[in-house]
Amino acid sequence: GLDYFSKNRVDVAIVDIGMPRMGGLEMLEKCREISDDFVSIIITGHGDHERAVRALQLGVFNYLRKPISLEELVIAVGKGIEFLHLRRGLAARRRELEIETALKEQYAQNLEKMVEERTEEIRHLNWVLRAVRSVSQLITRERDPERLLAEACKILLATRDYRMVWIGLVEEGSKRVLPAARAGQGTGYLDEVTITWDETETGQGPTGTALRTRRPAVMRHIATDPRYAPWRDAARVRGYESSVAVPMVHAERLFGVLNVYAATPDAFDDEEVTLLQELANDLAFALQSIEDEAARVRAEEALRFQATLLAQISDSITATDLEGRITYVNQASAQAVGRSPEELIGQSVELFGEDPARGATQREIIECTRRDGQWRGQVVNFRPDGSEVIFDTRTWVLYDDVGQPTGLCGISTDVTEQVWSEKMLRALNAAAAAVQRAACTPEAVFTAVMEQLQALGLTGAVTLLDEERKRFTIRYAAVTSQALAQAEQLTGRKAVGYTFPVEQLPIGQQVLAGEAVFVPDVAALLAPVVPAPVRSLMSKAMRLLNMPRGVVAPLSIEGEIIGFLGVSAARMTEADVPTITAFANQMAAALESARLFEAEQRRQQELEALREVSLAITAQLELDALLQNMVEQGCRLLGVKAGSVYLVDETRGDLELIVSYGYTRDYSGTRLAPGEGLAGRVLQSSEPLAVDDYQHWEGRSPDWEAEPITGCVGVPLKCGERVIGVLDFAEVARPRSFDEHDVWLATLFASQAAIAIENACLFTSLAQEKERLGLLHRLSQRISEGLDVRQVAQQALDEVCAVVGALSGVAIVREPDSDRLRLVAVSGYDAESVEALDQRLRLRLGEGLAGWVAAQRQPALVDDVTRDEHWMPVSGLDDWVRSALSVPLVSGDEVVGVFSIYGDREAFFNDEHRQLAESAAAPLALAIANARLFQAERGQRELAEALEAAAAAVSSTLEPDEVLDRILEQVERVVAGDAFNVMLVEDGKARVVRWWGYERLDTEERVAGSAIPVTEYPNLLRMVQRGEPVVVPDTAADPDWVLVGGREWLRSYVGAPIRVRGLTVGFLNVDSAQPGRFGPADGRRLQAFADHAAIAIENAQLYRELRGHAERLEERVREQTAAIQAQYARLEAILRSTSDGIIVTDGEGEVVQANPVARGWLSETLRPEEAARLREAV
Repeated sequence: GLDYFSKNRVDVAIVDIGMPRMGGLEMLEKCREISDDFVSIIITGHGDHERAVRALQLGVFNYLRKPISLEELVIAVGKGIEFLHLRRGLAARRRELEIETALKEQYAQNLEKMVEERTEEIRHLNWVLRAVRSVSQLITRERDPERLLAEACKILLATRDYRMVWIGLVEEGSKRVLPAARAGQGTGYLDEVTITWDETETGQGPTGTALRTRRPAVMRHIATDPRYAPWRDAARVRGYESSVAVPMVHAERLFGVLNVYAATPDAFDDEEVTLLQELANDLAFALQSIEDEAARVRAEEALRFQATLLAQISDSITATDLEGRITYVNQASAQAVGRSPEELIGQSVELFGEDPARGATQREIIECTRRDGQWRGQVVNFRPDGSEVIFDTRTWVLYDDVGQPTGLCGISTDVTEQVWSEKMLRALNAAAAAVQRAACTPEAVFTAVMEQLQALGLTGAVTLLDEERKRFTIRYAAVTSQALAQAEQLTGRKAVGYTFPVEQLPIGQQVLAGEAVFVPDVAALLAPVVPAPVRSLMSKAMRLLNMPRGVVAPLSIEGEIIGFLGVSAARMTEADVPTITAFANQMAAALESARLFEAEQRRQQELEALREVSLAITAQLELDALLQNMVEQGCRLLGVKAGSVYLVDETRGDLELIVSYGYTRDYSGTRLAPGEGLAGRVLQSSEPLAVDDYQHWEGRSPDWEAEPITGCVGVPLKCGERVIGVLDFAEVARPRSFDEHDVWLATLFASQAAIAIENACLFTSLAQEKERLGLLHRLSQRISEGLDVRQVAQQALDEVCAVVGALSGVAIVREPDSDRLRLVAVSGYDAESVEALDQRLRLRLGEGLAGWVAAQRQPALVDDVTRDEHWMPVSGLDDWVRSALSVPLVSGDEVVGVFSIYGDREAFFNDEHRQLAESAAAPLALAIANARLFQAERGQRELAEALEAAAAAVSSTLEPDEVLDRILEQVERVVAGDAFNVMLVEDGKARVVRWWGYERLDTEERVAGSAIPVTEYPNLLRMVQRGEPVVVPDTAADPDWVLVGGREWLRSYVGAPIRVRGLTVGFLNVDSAQPGRFGPADGRRLQAFADHAAIAIENAQLYRELRGHAERLEERVREQTAAIQAQYARLEAILRSTSDGIIVTDGEGEVVQANPVARGWLSETLRPEEAARLREAV
């Protein structure tokens, strides 16, 4: 079909909308791309609103629905051909008028204008020459390339009426031209076009040609030159009619291009181009000069920077010749080896010294570098004083410009301290591992630490803090016995066991704060802690003990400082602080492990007893029996007479005593608030609490005053971090105190007891879950059987009320696109129907408890409705209600309703009921959503059928009244109103032209033909201004509603504007006597029909215009025919009356007309041969 259409003229295209491979609408789109001189008729078997609207948008003339008769098809084709002929006649006349206008506008250029143009050209050349001189002066003083090019463009633009001047620089890699400066009108043109100088289409313009050929390229006629096609539209919009592109070249280097645009064609002659070329070359020379100067400045700055960098860099840099003689050293290199740069220049690198056992020799480094091109490794050098320095060195070969080796270069980093720290770290890690393996008691740990320090060649001591945290005591020392004896003899003091106040040690507070400290002078540190007569001997004593400098690291167990470890060595620095600190931490960990090991042995027996008790209570699954057994077993474990167990009431947030044992009476049912009594304090803090003298304890509860309790302990029952209850044990009538061990044992027992309680609760929950699943199964079965919202909600409500035991309940559904909550099911309200009760309540989102639940999307469990701020009582209806449970019905992200049940006593519902209601709410919400979808689909189907009927009405007739009547019939099907009308706007007034349904309300006479000013009715004015439908749910509550006498019955309204070519020409209105009848969805439906009405009105207007124009054309044809006939008669009279012979021939010389005289010559007067010659001559 498309192939036939592209090769033949088609007047009418009849297309089935459901063709295979390509739909009818898609085919029409492709036909419109080929030609739009045809009319189209769509045939369909479906009532699809979207397809109907799309067909109308494509300009479909008629829309026929299967089945159709041949007669219907013939009528539709006839109307289409009639419409096409009218449209073609109108188009032909328009073309005639355009040709006549064009012929009248043609004028010839005269000689005077040419002279003026030449004079202007000469004057322009003088201006260009002055511009070249100005740019030359600019070049001598401006060194910034951007300002230079920008000023050059401005100077050249001021020469005469150039439209724009710009300079582009070349980009070698991409062959693109990048604009660098511009001036004039329409400079934004450069942002819209892409210009290159390659062989592609974008490189064929004057700019690309000038750059490739390095010669000026003149574009004399932009409007017609095919080379300028890629940029023509953008150029002509800005008034560019001709241009010249001049390459900027200096010393064979191509810098860019100078472009000048003029507002007239052929504006550039050879003289002007020559001047512009001179200017472009001057600019290229200036750019080269600026670049050369900038390069020189950069080179000088680079040299200065390199010199500064080499002088300040911390690494050692050394350069030598190929034999290893030093040619350059930086300051850092000379300082590292303890010499000056002057001493080292010219010397061999072997002057640095070497240690073949620990690294490569200088000669080996030189030979390896020369052989392999580079070398990397550690080197040991020596200073003049004999001290060693270790370098991490990298060397490589230096080459000259032709690739010949000229010397060697090396960069060295001083790693002396790093090597020492790494060595000590490895040794201390090994020592720490040995200490951990030996740890079984604290004494064994201290002994192992001292042995390992001595094995590493380090000296040290362990100093411990007393329990009052006021004094330090040296407990262990890692020094040789001979050195220790000499130092003790010198000072007269024993080192091990020496004690001193914390404040005497200068770093005492830092140690207590957990801070490790580097000590550069151990003697100065210890001087304040020894008697004054001995202080002068401390330096000598420290030398005997090999303790010149060191690190002090605190020993911490579980965050508490117990002392510190001091380690000394001659090479120690601040870098060793982390290493010694880590070793001290491992030592502290070993001490803690030893302490725990001892404690673990003591507790084994208690744990065994606890295991047996735990087995006994965890075997119980019935909660009451479990709690009773738990209290009895706990009393025996701790050796007390009485005990009790409380459980947390999650609803009230307090404790309820469930089981009491060993007291003078049963205290079950006793309640304690958080913080009240022993158990209340435990609940509040979530921590155990022991009281040694309960009778005089300020926190005891009055409920227990009759009991002679002496000592007691309470521990929380926890599931994870949540406290579920409190277990307490008490001694009666005899003294008893509970120490930390008793508390630990009771806490451990409570942990096992909490697990047993949780297991019992889980067992109970499983039973309840089984009941809940049964309810959900029954509910799902019933819900799945129907799609009626009221039936589904009633079944769910009855089922939940029966299971929970609620006396009444309601199910509420939220209306779509509204805040109205509508009652659809009730239970326990026999006095009224659902509809009557709904009208009485008239709930909205946010009102009452149900409205609050819907708005907040969260359930509400109310123990006492009289104290709830959201409860909205209805007198005589729910006076008996005391508690309520309300849950939202949520489907996806939408709240579709609320489910509420009520009880006749306070706290009737609990969390289990809430969970059950939420479980039932999920399938109910889904069922309501499904029912809504079913209803919405049915409504959408009705809407599509109505729109199809409306579209058929629009395409079947050009009579507007008939079309509007049929549209009103279809609107009544999908918009639930009482009366309908169409208004058309005439002279600022909206007049009712068609109406429907007012006869049923006895108001037809008032409505028929009535007219109202649009500006006096805000709702009509809003539709005119916004082009959108207006919905008034309640006219009595709408401040913009204008009440008209006799229409007090009208309580809700929806209207849609009828718009033709962006103008509002009328309104489609629906009225209802019931408030709240219409919503946004009704407005959207009504707008669809209003669009059909607009099409009908526009078609009728177009039809009337075409008929009128056709009549006018026929009249003009008749007039012109008469004039031609009269002219022909006058001509014929002239031909007959003249005495000369007149002959008229066609282009081939054939006689087409001759007057009587000429005919006499040819047929009578002349001889045949003469007549033949006459014909031949003509």
